[in-house]
Amino acid sequence: MSTRERIGVVIARLQLPEPHPGHMSLMWRAGDDFDRFIVLAGQSNYRPHERNWLPYKYLKMVLGVHVPEAEVFPFQDSGISNREWSERLDAFLLDLFPDAEITLCGSRDSFRGSYTGVLPTREYEPYGDYSATSIRQQLLQDPVPADPEGLRVFLHGLLAGVASVGGDFGIIDPTVDAVVYNHDMSKVLLARRDAGLPLRFFGGYLDKRDADAIDAALRELREEAGGNLQVRNPVIIGALIPVDDPRIRGTELSKSTTLCGFEYVSGEVCLADDMGEGEYEWCDLNADLKDRLTPEHHVLLEYLLRYRDRQRKLGQISNF
Repeated sequence: MSTRERIGVVIARLQLPEPHPGHMSLMWRAGDDFDRFIVLAGQSNYRPHERNWLPYKYLKMVLGVHVPEAEVFPFQDSGISNREWSERLDAFLLDLFPDAEITLCGSRDSFRGSYTGVLPTREYEPYGDYSATSIRQQLLQDPVPADPEGLRVFLHGLLAGVASVGGDFGIIDPTVDAVVYNHDMSKVLLARRDAGLPLRFFGGYLDKRDADAIDAALRELREEAGGNLQVRNPVIIGALIPVDDPRIRGTELSKSTTLCGFEYVSGEVCLADDMGEGEYEWCDLNADLKDRLTPEHHVLLEYLLRYRDRQRKLGQISNF
């Protein structure tokens, strides 16, 4: 018989002022079935909004009140892929508990659809038909409770504040995208963050230290494609292009980007940053590329193709 400590791990977002009965049932059952009970609290890699509003330090306070026997740790979402998230999850738990038998525990709408790692999993039957999304929506319609000292009141207010952060005008976060092409714009450099994912342009958020959009795009390009890549003739291809980011779809937040073009000169691509686990490809620049491109970058391809058409008409590049 194994004498190794058995550890049950519940991975959940728990973005509510208090766990609903479905959450509690899952955690109670995992607590009963294992020697130790761990909660990994999923943390968004984006600014707070009404679906991901509760910072870890307050979530830990909530769990301390309702399931004091749980050991609670934060765990960051992945901006890359399910595989990257799963590998990082395995490494985190195996490093934290090297001599234990670890089981990942979930229920309805749990992590199992995203997890591709090596640890065993256990699926519990859901208790009731509770929806954290529906409960959050109801909380936003309810009046704020009268007791200003209570933890639940504070967290209720925090949820309402995050949900209304955009006010009447919303919030538009500025980003940049960098497109690298050869001298006649017949080829374009793209990358994917992990094997099997769609291709995408290089890019990221505008930094307050950047002088302008071109400076920001060049910084992002060098961070993600490596400092050996030499480019020239920077140009703004399109500015303030709306981008459909699935992480904030359906919220008051939105994103726009400035698409900056660079002509390739020399140098090898060496992917790094959040492209570090991926791969790059020089692709034929045409409308068919849309089928291989991540959906939120389709609009960027359209801008790029229109820009190339204008350059041809002006005689700046050949019709090859």
